[in-house]
Amino acid sequence: MALNSHTNQNNPFDRVSSNNNNRKFKGYTKGEFFFIILTILITLMGFLVRTWRILREGNPITFDGYFYFRYLKRDFFQGGVDFSNITRDPPGFTFIIIMATHLLGLKAEPMMWVIYVFPQILCSIQLIIFFVLARRLTQSRMIGLLSMFFMSFLGVIVYRNQNIAPETFVLGLVPYVVFYLLRYLETKDHRYLALGLMITLGITMIHHLTTAIVLAIWHILLIYEIIYCYNKNKKFTRKDFFVNFITLTILDVFVILFWQFVLKGFPLNFINSSITNLFIEGESKAPVIIMIVVVVIINVISFSLFYYNFNRKKINQAIIASSIIGILAIFIIAMFFGASSPDQSLKSALLMGTNAFVLAPLGAIGLIFLEKRNFTRSRMLRGWLFSIIFIISVIAIFPNMSSFLGRLALYIAGIGVILAAIAVFGILKKINIRKYKAILLVCLIGSIAATLSYSHPKPENNWNTQEIYWDAEFKTVDFLIVYSYTPNNTVWEPTYSDVVVDCDFRFSAIVEGISGIQTTFEYGRSWLMNVLFTNETYLSEYLNNSSPLLVNSKIKYILINDVMKKDGFMTGWAAYGEDNIDWIKKLPDMSSNLPFNPHISRIYDTKITILFVPK
Repeated sequence: MALNSHTNQNNPFDRVSSNNNNRKFKGYTKGEFFFIILTILITLMGFLVRTWRILREGNPITFDGYFYFRYLKRDFFQGGVDFSNITRDPPGFTFIIIMATHLLGLKAEPMMWVIYVFPQILCSIQLIIFFVLARRLTQSRMIGLLSMFFMSFLGVIVYRNQNIAPETFVLGLVPYVVFYLLRYLETKDHRYLALGLMITLGITMIHHLTTAIVLAIWHILLIYEIIYCYNKNKKFTRKDFFVNFITLTILDVFVILFWQFVLKGFPLNFINSSITNLFIEGESKAPVIIMIVVVVIINVISFSLFYYNFNRKKINQAIIASSIIGILAIFIIAMFFGASSPDQSLKSALLMGTNAFVLAPLGAIGLIFLEKRNFTRSRMLRGWLFSIIFIISVIAIFPNMSSFLGRLALYIAGIGVILAAIAVFGILKKINIRKYKAILLVCLIGSIAATLSYSHPKPENNWNTQEIYWDAEFKTVDFLIVYSYTPNNTVWEPTYSDVVVDCDFRFSAIVEGISGIQTTFEYGRSWLMNVLFTNETYLSEYLNNSSPLLVNSKIKYILINDVMKKDGFMTGWAAYGEDNIDWIKKLPDMSSNLPFNPHISRIYDTKITILFVPK
């Protein structure tokens, strides 16, 4: 069964020829108006689902946000941002945050409102593209609506959308690129090509991992279209070839120059070091060779989706079975051995796996309902899926890039929910009794909604799911952190140049931004950092007898918070590919030691935050 049958008069979902549906309401037919109202309601529902935890607990979930807050506090408290030292992440995300906080007009507390409002608004608006794109790709409004609904409820996407991070903003932009490429290939209108290129350049300035995904989509879809049309003697002029070639060249050159000069070569150097580390002298080459062979096999099988039209029942059944087994096997292996989830319990991992357990069967079933490849929209679906599988499988070869796999797997959710919606639609069309059709629809939709029920773990050393307590971050009130007004001494007054607060990386952004006092958390300069890396045998002696001033003579205050004890102490940026340092370490309990240290006095204690001064 192919989706091109969706547009015929026998389609119970998309039929608009009845008298009732042809009645006009403010320029729209009754059916069109109904779908518009549903998309608005689902968008609002998506926003509420993405903010329910924040509204209920006052507990925003952050990811890399505090790195950018160090730029924010310069903008709000110094009147400008210095991007000359950017070496890791593109600056575009910082501009978005600054724009959001200025628009909100609450300069005294920019961090709180950025976390609370702007990301969730953007992520909810981005849901609309799943209706538009899925409808365009499948010629079915019902599939478009189901795709949007599934993306609204999909647990791992909802969890991710509660974060403040570059991925939060650009994850929903990838389908826009696919949409404009589809429209360009359908119409040969270069304006669509330009729009897709502009969005891609914007993504490049915000997040380099998403850039890698989008680059693969551009190259695979455009190059495959040229090859397909050439082999099938379809109309694809020299002008089209020239325009595609120039577009890809501009895109590649821009990305390389941006990575090399704006990001100081960080992504390129990282890729180069990853390739170099594959073949370390003296190490066994067998695991690497096996991985490369497996990846080649996976990509050959995936690439075959371009050519196979799913018109043989037994082969289709084999594809469904092998796809489900393969996806779940990969998930189980990642669950037990994945570098991105070292502290997850088996129960937590299984609960998180509800996304894979639901999408794998439905997505595999959706494959057999795809249109034949002679439809441009069908080739786009196949190419989009293959692009992401290609990137993820290639990155899996490199051990020091394994922490990216969990984040890159999020990009398969977009195509996954469309395939799941196609599966639901195809299954429903095979059922003739309306009562059973309704029951099955509720069950299938409920299975997607059930993925929200997982209990995401709150680990000690899992850097990519770090949770920040509302009480600890935003209700801590002392003379250093005051949100009700902006102090006069927030522009690094000379009188405060010698004052250093020793505190967690997350708190340093707040302390510096609000008070203008310098903070420290780097190893070798921070007394708390030395506590973390002191051998347990000597830890008690160090806590009892060591003076913070011996580590850094400028330390005037030591700020310790429950976050550091319960969730961990953030020591700096992750040392990618290195095993000699943990990014987040749990701060040991000092309550029984510090009172006996003659070099430290406690001056403030709220049971949430404790402030010490070195004598």
